[in-house]
Formats: sequence, structure tokens, C-alpha cells
Amino acid sequence: MRFPRSPSGVYYLYLGEEIIYIGQSRNVFHRVGEHGVPNGIRFDSWEYVPTQVDDLIALESAEILRHRPKLNRLERFKSTIPGHLKELRKLARREFKRKQKYQACLREERR
Repeated sequence: MRFPRSPSGVYYLYLGEEIIYIGQSRNVFHRVGEHGVPNGIRFDSWEYVPTQVDDLIALESAEILRHRPKLNRLERFKSTIPGHLKELRKLARREFKRKQKYQACLREERR
């Protein structure tokens, strides 16, 4: 199945109100679609934060450590976290603000 090209970003899969999985992809729509295949992750909603490709791993790692979703393996990401935690925190704060602005825009569009 072909999906339209989408922006790169970090995506969040939800089951109810709980974040159950956080991932990153250069093509978010395609990747989230892959999770929905048989024997994939069961989720009922999702959202994503558009992110530059260079920042994907750092933001994904920071978000996994922050939210601790039950389907992510935290040990896998501990080794990918850059040594400069101050920079990582700045990046996570910047992307979190971008996510909030993005969600506000979506709410406005729905009205």
C-alpha cells in the first residue's frame, strides 16, 4: 500500500488516554500505517510532532524516557542519548512547545 509522503517526526500511539508507544520516522504516515497491520500494535489514536530528521533520535529518546510507554524498550535508547543532557533538554522543551502549538492549530481547524 502506498501512502502520501509525510513529514518526518516523532509519533505517539495511544490506547485510550495512555501513550503506549513512541516512535520516530522520516515518513510518519507510512510508519504509523505499518503499526496497524495484523499482529501490530493495538492503538485507537495517534499524533505526531513534525521534527527535523537530524533531531529524530534525540527527541524520541527524550520522550521515551519522559513518558515511559509500556511498549518501548527503554534499555535500547539509553545508549543513544547524547552525552550533553543540557542540549537534549533544550531540544525536548523546544519540540514540546512545537507540539503544543501544532495541537492548538488542529483544535482551531476542527472548529
